[in-house]
Amino acid sequence: MSDWRESGELVRERWRRCFLDYARDDCWGDGLHLCDFPVLWLDRGVLEEPWRFTRQNYRSWLMSLPERVSDEPKNGRPLGGSRTAATVACCFYNDWSSENQRRGIRDYGHRGEMKDYAARAVVEDFYAWRFGADIRPVYLWEIGSPKNVESFIEVVRELMDKPKSRRRLSDEVTVEFLVSRRGLTLGLPPKPTPE
Repeated sequence: MSDWRESGELVRERWRRCFLDYARDDCWGDGLHLCDFPVLWLDRGVLEEPWRFTRQNYRSWLMSLPERVSDEPKNGRPLGGSRTAATVACCFYNDWSSENQRRGIRDYGHRGEMKDYAARAVVEDFYAWRFGADIRPVYLWEIGSPKNVESFIEVVRELMDKPKSRRRLSDEVTVEFLVSRRGLTLGLPPKPTPE
C-alpha cells in the first residue's frame, strides 16, 4: 500500500471493527440496537488494545464519575453532538496520519482532503442513522441545526479546523451508533428524510 487514500480506507475499516467488537456484547435478537462508546477512550488506546475496553469497564467507570455537569452550549459553542462528531473526526484524522507515518506514506499537501474524508467517514458511519425517517426528533436536536447528512458533514468539517477549546467535551460524552446483530454491520438509515 502506497496511497494515502488506501490507508484511509484501512483506518476506517479498523475503526468499524473496533466499534462493532465493542458493541458485540450488547447486541441481542434481531434488528438494530443503539450502543454508546466513550469518546475519551479514543485517546486512551482503544484502537491499539481493544480487549482492555469492555462494556463492563465502561459501566464501572461511569459509576465512579461525579454528578454530570450540563452539556448545554456556552459562549456560542455548538451543541454537544456536533462537537462530539468533530472530536471523533479529529481522532480519526490523527489515527490516519499516524498510519501514514508508520507505512512511510507521504500525505503532505493532502491533509485538507484527509480531513474532508475523516468528517465524511465519521458522520456516515456513526451519525447518519439520526437522519432516518423513523428516528425520534431528540436525536436530531442533539446535533443542532443540520437537516441532512451532507449539511452535518459540513458542520463537522468546519469544527475540525476550530481550536480544540471550541470542541471541548466532558469526560463522559459518548458516540451513539446503531448496530445490527445480523452480520454486526453499522446501521445506516435506509431512507434519509428530505430537506
